[in-house]
Parts: sequence; structure tokens; C-alpha cells
Amino acid sequence: MEALWQDLRYGARMLLKNPGFALVAIVTLALGIGANTTIFSVINSLLLKPIPFPDADRLALVWQSQANDPKDRNIVSAPNYWDWQRENDVFEKMAILDSGGKGYNLSGGGDPDRVSGVRVSAGFFDVLGVKPRLGRTFLPEEEQRGNHRVIVLSDGLWRSRYNSDPDIIGKTVKVDSEDHMVVGVMPPDFEFQLYSPIRQLWVPVAYTQGDRDRGSNSFLCLARLKPGVTMEQARERMNVIGRGLAEQYPQLNAGKTATVGCRICFVDCLRQCRKFVDGARRGAATGVCNSRRAGRQPPAHNSPVADGKPAAGLCGGLQRNSGRGLEQQPVAESVAG
Repeated sequence: MEALWQDLRYGARMLLKNPGFALVAIVTLALGIGANTTIFSVINSLLLKPIPFPDADRLALVWQSQANDPKDRNIVSAPNYWDWQRENDVFEKMAILDSGGKGYNLSGGGDPDRVSGVRVSAGFFDVLGVKPRLGRTFLPEEEQRGNHRVIVLSDGLWRSRYNSDPDIIGKTVKVDSEDHMVVGVMPPDFEFQLYSPIRQLWVPVAYTQGDRDRGSNSFLCLARLKPGVTMEQARERMNVIGRGLAEQYPQLNAGKTATVGCRICFVDCLRQCRKFVDGARRGAATGVCNSRRAGRQPPAHNSPVADGKPAAGLCGGLQRNSGRGLEQQPVAESVAG
């Protein structure tokens, strides 16, 4: 024990004699620990934690793709999604969500706040197989403008902003200065992440005129396979539907089809996460260096988004985290499934 104390005292004296070296050593250790913690968090969320949706192996993402390159995947327009939904016989349910999401301004009942939210179609929660803890989710008629001023809250937002009000259902809250009626509160362990920060609220898709343009690809499509239908059967059927739409709408869909990717394809998700982690580490190092050269403190990043590319939850899922979400940036790249 005495030898240990001698070594510690000797090490401390050496560090005090060389403060520059000590600073470099401390920064290096901090960056190393931070990077390893980040990588472990990503791997833990993607590979180690089970995906806690009912029958998660039946969940899929449906993409618009190039007929000559099925791996070249893209988000989809609402009209193409409507045709997919009507013509397919392989999915039990389908739903879409706005690929960009946004930050919504909440006012009334406390200080103004901005939280991450997203537009979703009425079947979104049904596809995931998740029920609200209070109230209900969205009705089909609430997808249309004029009926869309309703909102579903996350458990974290319900607790933090509305003090766990058990009578919140039916009350009116201000969302972007418009009155919305609260119709549901999701359970504590449901905080959806898919190419995005954690969402704290959901509103109906309320299709705009731009959404109705077949050439306006704006949505991610989620689907749940019918029992007994394989992923390969779904791919074959959606390819037939996609090629049919290309013939029906040659000006906008020429050379395009539809394909299906497993939402829990871990290898490809991990590849995308590695790209993000590497990019974030390079970006952080560059920002620190540039800030120090300019004599400024490095900027504080409070959003898990770099260069418009969402960092966390690349495969979606439930996250046990009650912190408030941040504003969402547009989807920048797709996960191959």
C-alpha cells in the first residue's frame, strides 16, 4: 500500500511539472472514454436490447426504390403509399410518418416550450402494436385537415409539462399557436426513435396539398406482415405493385418500384451507426480545434443531430428515457434492410 501511495505522489509531481502533457493526457482519456461510451450505447440499443414491440419480427420498412437497383431506397409520397396500402395483400397494417418531423411550440399551462414531434397516419400505433396508457390514438378521419387538431403525448412530456394530470384527456393545449385536444398519452416505456431524436408528441398527418403530389416523397412507411407471410413474399408482392405503378404513372414513377426491408436488420443499422459515430467524432474534434484557434469555447451541442443526420435510434424502438426530445432534422440517408 505504501508503494502505491509513493507511485501516486510521484505521478502527481510529474504531472504538475508538465502541465501541458497533463492536459493532453486528460483530454485524450476524456475523448477515449466518451467515444467508447457512445459506441457501447449504440451497440447496446441495436444489438443487446431486445426490440420490445409485439411480434417485432413482423415489422418492416417499405421503401420506394429503383427497379434496376433495389438497394437504392427512398422515402415515399402519400399517393404511392395509398396505392401500396390498397393493392397489397401481404401486410396486416401499414402506416406512414413524416420523414422530417419538426419541433413543435407548446404554449399555455406553463412556460413556452419546443419539443420534438412528428405527423403520423392513423394506423401508426397499431402497426407498432402499442396502446396508450390514457385515452386513444388517432382515428382515420383525423388524417384530414379540419379534423386534425388532436394530439397524443409521450409519458415524459405528460409528466414534465402537465404534471401527470390524470384528467388531461379532452383538454385543449396550444400547439404552434393552434388549439389541439389531447386524446391520448403513451405508456412510460414508449419513446419512438426512427432516424430521429426521441419524439415527445404525435399529431395526425393532416395531408397538405404538397403531400398529395405523387412526386413529393415525404414519408417513411412502416408495415406489419400478415401472420405466415415471409419477408421475401412481401418483397415480391411489393415489387409487382411498384412496377405496376411505374406503368400507370410513367411521368413520375418511371424506373421505380417498391421494396421491403426488415426494420431490425442489425448489420445494416450498425453500419449506419458507425458512419454516424465516426462522423460525430471527426466533427467534434474539428469543432474543438477551430474554436480554440479562434479563441472561443467550443459550441454546446444539445441535439443528437450532426449535419442534418439524426444520430440516435437508427432502427427505431422503445427507449427508456424520459428526457425531452429536440427538434428533428430531415432524413438524410436510408438504412438498407
